Amino acid sequence: ICYGPVLSGTSCLYFNRKTLAVLNAPINYGESKGFLCGLDNLISTIKEQEIEVANGNFFSSLLVLQDSMRMEYLNMMISMGKPVKDLYKLFIDMYTLGDYGFSAMTDEAFDNIVASKTESQKKETEAALSGMPDVLTIYRGQTKVGTPIEKAHSWTLDRNVANFFATRRGHDKAEIITATVSKKDVVEYISDRGEAEVLVRYKDLNIVSTTEIYGLET
Repeated sequence: ICYGPVLSGTSCLYFNRKTLAVLNAPINYGESKGFLCGLDNLISTIKEQEIEVANGNFFSSLLVLQDSMRMEYLNMMISMGKPVKDLYKLFIDMYTLGDYGFSAMTDEAFDNIVASKTESQKKETEAALSGMPDVLTIYRGQTKVGTPIEKAHSWTLDRNVANFFATRRGHDKAEIITATVSKKDVVEYISDRGEAEVLVRYKDLNIVSTTEIYGLET
């Protein structure tokens, strides 16, 4: 997989569809001796990465992918029944590294990830939400060309944050959606990005209202 024209130094990926091993594999042209030396190093690195994924360690393979590709990779990993060490933590680590990607994740994959939470991880989520009301009011700001609301797992407790995401690009036909969700149905609360973010499933929401936000075109 290449991200651009095949030129010297182009960032390309080695990707094994059967094992799901992924790594950076830059293409470099030059003297034949230097190229062969680089090829030997690449083959050695590929073997090491294949051992990693065989042992259930997918973190480094996911790390080199772009946001949406990470979600697609997780879909494949789950649908293929790959043994994964701490799937839920792997998902949260990858999600918080990026900015988007849920549109590429299937509902089945997300349900599998949620079901993989350990008892200690569930207690950590409960502790993070303690002191909040049993029913939470949450918001999502988006443009109508973004992730469909049915696949939008990322919401916020702060309306100002929703307003930022609805208006930051100046697009017309943006909106802020207000919903309620039972605290027990919140998948995760992420506070370390300053966005008061909650991850939820659409089926657990009660949509209250939609506020149209007019952009520069209007």
